[in-house]
Amino acid sequence: MKKSLLICTVILSVMAMVICGCGSTKQAEKSTEETYTDEDFMKDLAAGLKARWSIEEPEYTEGDDTHKDYYTKLVDAEYDKVSPYLDKKFKDSTLQQKAINYINMIKQQKEALKYMQVNYDKYSELWGEAYDERSKLIVDFMENYGLTVSDKYKSFLDDFKTNAQEIEEKETRDKQVNTILNNMNFKKDKNSSYDWKNYNAIVENTSDIDFDSFVADVNLLDKDGVIVESTTVYVNSWKKGTKMKFTFSTDKNFDKISVEKAEWSEMQE
Repeated sequence: MKKSLLICTVILSVMAMVICGCGSTKQAEKSTEETYTDEDFMKDLAAGLKARWSIEEPEYTEGDDTHKDYYTKLVDAEYDKVSPYLDKKFKDSTLQQKAINYINMIKQQKEALKYMQVNYDKYSELWGEAYDERSKLIVDFMENYGLTVSDKYKSFLDDFKTNAQEIEEKETRDKQVNTILNNMNFKKDKNSSYDWKNYNAIVENTSDIDFDSFVADVNLLDKDGVIVESTTVYVNSWKKGTKMKFTFSTDKNFDKISVEKAEWSEMQE
């Protein structure tokens, strides 16, 4: 009888330990889940934007002290809210990378302000790059992660949406133009003279753009990659889906042709 009682006591003790162990494990898992900051980041991002947008804009002249002080306040107001998340743990690693990228863009705007009264062009470049990237990320946060702001600030979000759309369209067109440049393969004209040689390339407009003008920069390189001569090739009235011939002439000896970049304008309806 005593032996049976002892066995029952042992069994009950083991079961209690198992139950406690499971409870501890679940509690530990719950504690781990509570350390994720995905939702907190979205809330503080919204709070940071609100803090930034609620600062009253003073009268200023481009590049003066008032301008710099005002923009510094804008950046600091948002940065103070989101910068702690550089070291926080996210459940969604993709969101974490986007959050870090977004915070770094605010840091870039802080860096840009150092050049406002020293090198305004550099300031504008850094600030604009960061603004464009912030625009794309904010739209992403809105569409995929539930970012919301009060109706009072909806117009600011609309501006970001418009800018993000323009950036997307520009990036698409830039990619299409680069594809055209990569397909620009020049061949020596058989009728070229000994001293003066002509080179032609038949190229299709594979973009969805009707070009009013299309001008490409061409570098002629020697075997060491040194530019021997730079020239341009161009066409006008180049509609999508059609082919045009680009031509240049040179009396230089070279080993390689490099098509660098293009400037273009679109036909107006």
